[in-house]
Amino acid sequence: ASLSFIMPGDGVASSTLSKLFVPGVIIAVVGFLETVAVGGKFAMAARYEYEPNQELLALGIANLSSAVMSGYPVTGSFSRTAVNAMFGASSLVACFMSSMIVLLAILVLLPVVKYLPLASLAPIIIQGAIGVVSFKEFFQAYRANRAECGVMVATFVVSLGLTVKEGLGVGFVLSI
Repeated sequence: ASLSFIMPGDGVASSTLSKLFVPGVIIAVVGFLETVAVGGKFAMAARYEYEPNQELLALGIANLSSAVMSGYPVTGSFSRTAVNAMFGASSLVACFMSSMIVLLAILVLLPVVKYLPLASLAPIIIQGAIGVVSFKEFFQAYRANRAECGVMVATFVVSLGLTVKEGLGVGFVLSI
């Protein structure tokens, strides 16, 4: 078998590609905002310098590499970062260890977990993400600027009630 190179999107109708443009932009923006939010929050907590432009460059390179290899979009992770911070992880060894644990879990637990309803797995994600949500910022925003606090609350509520995409849309529209 010979090795061949195929450009992403090769053979896909242009009408399909145009329908994918807006969702693609939303995925990119949500991924960047999620990564910057997590990075900024934990950088502030651990008192180290955080550079969002470097993060954007890294995400761009990772996503271009992923696209060429038919991979998934690359972003940061609220829950994984929260778990790493909870255990005091501070180096790339922690990322390697967590990826090995995930790989082992996929190989060993997937035959058992595949029978569980997805809703039963939600508490695991929620527990990891709870540490990322801080209501102190809502109170600070309320004291500083009530209109901005309203935007925060509306974005938060819509994101929880519907999806992050709609929440970001509401936050974007209200902040303009």
